[in-house]
Amino acid sequence: MSLALPGFGQWRLVPLERLPEVRPTAASARTTSTSLTLPFWDDFSFASNAVPVPQLYCARQSVWVNSSMGIRPPSVRVATFDGLDSLGRPYSVNDVLAKGFADRLTSWPIRLDQVPAAERTTVYFSFFYQFRGKGEPPDEGDVLNLYFRTASNEWELVWSIENRGQLATDRFVQVLLPVAGERFFHDKFQFRFQNFARLSGPYDTWHLDYIYINKGRTNTDTSYPDRTVVSQLGSGLLTYSAMPYRHFLRASKLPVAPSRFTIYNLRAGNLQPLNYNLRANIRTFKSSTANTQSLLLDSAQSVGALNGFEFKTVSTVRTPPGALFDAGADSVRLGFVLTLNSADNIPITEPQGDYTPNFRPIDFRRNDTVRLTQMLSNYYAYDDGVAEYGAALNQAGAQVAYQYDQEIASDTIVAVDIYFPRFGDETQQVITLQIWNSLNSSPIHQQVVSVERSQNNELRRRRLSVPIIVGKRFFIGWRQTSAAVIAVGLDKDNDSDQKIFVNTNGTWESDSQLNGSLMMRPVFGRGTGALPTVGLPDTAETAVFPNPSGGVFFLPPDSRVHTLHTIWGQPVRYEVQSTGNHTSVEVLEAGAGLVIIRYEAAGVLRSAKVLIQPGR
Repeated sequence: MSLALPGFGQWRLVPLERLPEVRPTAASARTTSTSLTLPFWDDFSFASNAVPVPQLYCARQSVWVNSSMGIRPPSVRVATFDGLDSLGRPYSVNDVLAKGFADRLTSWPIRLDQVPAAERTTVYFSFFYQFRGKGEPPDEGDVLNLYFRTASNEWELVWSIENRGQLATDRFVQVLLPVAGERFFHDKFQFRFQNFARLSGPYDTWHLDYIYINKGRTNTDTSYPDRTVVSQLGSGLLTYSAMPYRHFLRASKLPVAPSRFTIYNLRAGNLQPLNYNLRANIRTFKSSTANTQSLLLDSAQSVGALNGFEFKTVSTVRTPPGALFDAGADSVRLGFVLTLNSADNIPITEPQGDYTPNFRPIDFRRNDTVRLTQMLSNYYAYDDGVAEYGAALNQAGAQVAYQYDQEIASDTIVAVDIYFPRFGDETQQVITLQIWNSLNSSPIHQQVVSVERSQNNELRRRRLSVPIIVGKRFFIGWRQTSAAVIAVGLDKDNDSDQKIFVNTNGTWESDSQLNGSLMMRPVFGRGTGALPTVGLPDTAETAVFPNPSGGVFFLPPDSRVHTLHTIWGQPVRYEVQSTGNHTSVEVLEAGAGLVIIRYEAAGVLRSAKVLIQPGR
């Protein structure tokens, strides 16, 4: 069963396939003969892939590590449990209502037998969990379980949480459990998290973070000498993650704004002064060469004091100066690295230090760095290039429109990039690609294109049959031609749902439930020169009559026709005659349908759309 968003019966969240992880070589792979020792710590911030690290877990591939699904986690990434397997596919394809045990995260054996008998009452297991977050809420009866492996090789349930309608969706809750009982103190102790959920998709989500197991703890040991970055570095290009370089340069003010990020202090009763460094790498591409400039923007920039268990959102200060941007370049890649300077590993014996020997060898600085890359090329993008889900329509005639506001008054769209991920029925489908200057009027361009599916966030370019001039605000999208489920990539890290509009019943409605950005981007250029450019404002619509027309329509007197073509760019044969009071245009091709005429009247270049209906 898909997630139908309220008010948008045809919008559905759908799962995306994930490429299988590259397996470690035999020389580097951990084997079951190798065990871990205390302390155990993982906040998932140092996972290099979308799965937990192999050094800590023997069963992990079905759990999804991401930075987008949790809300204010203890640190920047979380592990998400849902109804998808290790490849991002539903566990159950044929039965959409099937429920059962789904994702599993199992540690390698941990040598709890090495804990001295006198200290075994001080061994505690802690972690944070969140119900739903930015995902889909678990139903009643859906649970997240924690098991410990006993010396007799049995999995014992030690903790469970169920949705009974009272859980907060935007707060991570810390759980602290004693590892109580001699049956757990053996050389092959393991823990396992597993969810019970709907098995047909990305549903019933729980998020896990900050697992810590150690001795020397008490039943009130819920804080850690760790100051963390809990969010990705926000875009410095207004609301976009990418924009055309020409627009960037021609804007009235260079649209590079300070970035925002959120930090958190996991130490109770600790007023910790913090600062950060922000470094920029500007890589300029010009002709066949590339040049990189590096500079330190913010150095030891103070964020003030951070109280225990306090979140704080911070804005960076300096931005790259305009002099660094070459007006003759083709494109520029902006790279930013932000590092929080904390006292996370300063011993408690030193000023401001709170790191005690019991935490060794944990390095709490591993969650203090975040990175951001942004492109200045020839396209706008709200998304960051990574789709966590797909957003799908499944109704013939349904339309989606995506609003863009460019930095200059007008420009020419030559293509649209779209990521149609592989999902469900992959039979050949077509859609009608559309561009609007306003949703209160008809599209200024329509073009039938095939749905070319791909994976791994690969956008495919659809060149327009004719270059299209658009104004400062415009919309790109499509109309469904069938009831097939056609999904577009959805980036959950960046939210532009206020720019998304859906029309399933003849009325455009703004989407406020999707909580993400569609991977659909307008591409700008100068056209080929061989095709007519359309999309000029339809200021002359009232001067063209009759409209609709039976095949002959009239323009103002002494008009000069430049081109007449279909909305897909094919030329249409016509004849022009002057009648004194008007200029008549006779369409010589039956079934032309909606045509676009470009003509000159009184020295002004105009365009208009005319519907040709023989027999009128």
